[in-house]
Amino acid sequence: MVHSDPHMSDSIDLPVPRRDVEIKWHRNDLQGEKKGAKGNGIAGNGTIAACTFHGRKDTLVIYDYDGHRLWNSKSLLNQIAVSSTPMVSIDNRVIACDNKTILMVEVDVNNNQTEIVWQTDIPNKQGAIIIPFSPTLVENKTIVLPTTGPVYAFDAQDGTFLGSRELGEHEAGYFSTINSACAHGHRIYISTEFRPAKGKLRKNLEGRLYAVDVNRQADETLAEAWYFPFTGHSQASPLLIDNTVYFDGYLSGFSKKPHIYAVTDLGEHYTTISLPYPYITMFSFSKDPRLGFWYEDYRGSRLIHFVKEDHTIRQIEEIRIDKLVPSGVLLGYKPLSCMTICDFSHPVMLISAASLFPRQYITALDLTANNSILWQFPMNGWNYAGGQFTILTKNDNPEDNRILFGSYWDGVIALGSKES
Repeated sequence: MVHSDPHMSDSIDLPVPRRDVEIKWHRNDLQGEKKGAKGNGIAGNGTIAACTFHGRKDTLVIYDYDGHRLWNSKSLLNQIAVSSTPMVSIDNRVIACDNKTILMVEVDVNNNQTEIVWQTDIPNKQGAIIIPFSPTLVENKTIVLPTTGPVYAFDAQDGTFLGSRELGEHEAGYFSTINSACAHGHRIYISTEFRPAKGKLRKNLEGRLYAVDVNRQADETLAEAWYFPFTGHSQASPLLIDNTVYFDGYLSGFSKKPHIYAVTDLGEHYTTISLPYPYITMFSFSKDPRLGFWYEDYRGSRLIHFVKEDHTIRQIEEIRIDKLVPSGVLLGYKPLSCMTICDFSHPVMLISAASLFPRQYITALDLTANNSILWQFPMNGWNYAGGQFTILTKNDNPEDNRILFGSYWDGVIALGSKES
């Protein structure tokens, strides 16, 4: 799913090929593929992968290890589907949406058959276009879908609409999100900012991290448990490690004053600590399976490893992308994609390094070997892997594993070892 799992960890416990890689296949013929994956894009379960695209049709396509298109949405989902990463279950069911429809597709990989299990309209009382930010699964039975409008809940088995909620709603407006929801047990966490009602003015940059309980037996399926107020916007989807939620906040304008927040959930209340950082992040944090999390500093051309200790957040190491990638280009190379960390026993980070020069790189960093380069793959032109990565497997041989990603301008690409 988006950011790999309900905790938004951006981690996958599957190994990447460790030898030099090459393109095994590239799919860019359908209208959606040609428009590219402008969001986080792709998700997979090791057997199949699903990717959402921009464009007027073919905005959801499901692939197998060899690049066969098992199913595509044709005109069922519109171009807003690109904002929302699909979910893929262990038994090859795919849940995806645009701003009007949410659906489940079941794939029978053995018999090469697919069917739409259910398809549900997304209610929209506001009338204005809402943008969805990827479905999240709560306790394996309820789909929660945050949007720029309400938060929605659907039954995962049959798609029944269970309810919606405008967080913090009052006569002056409500709080909505531009990020995905993090889930644990029956509770979800959503970073939000205030949206004034029609005709009302925004007085300040008021943000909140909401904890919302999902209870299908209650009168209200979605109930606000508590919220943590902060000033400004938030870029990163909340990341949950143990019982602490990590996310960012920053102001508009030149002086953004970014902060990293750590909010520890204590049930009916919370405690919080924060740390200022010079530059905002453009992507979500990634959990390191050993300890702590990584922060992506685009302007500083570096990745920062933080840990929470007692009442502080402490930096323990950094990776200078501009030192690892060939230089000599205007403004140098900078990290510009999700940080996907693979293989919990021997972690390797996949990250794109982008520049103004018509050559971008996908870089595999061995986090247990002094953050050294395992391999780098050049992407010619300005096309690059701007979202997250997923891995499909075959023959239980790690060197046969393939890394799939939706490219920003030109379809889906699978990388694999040159010797596989």
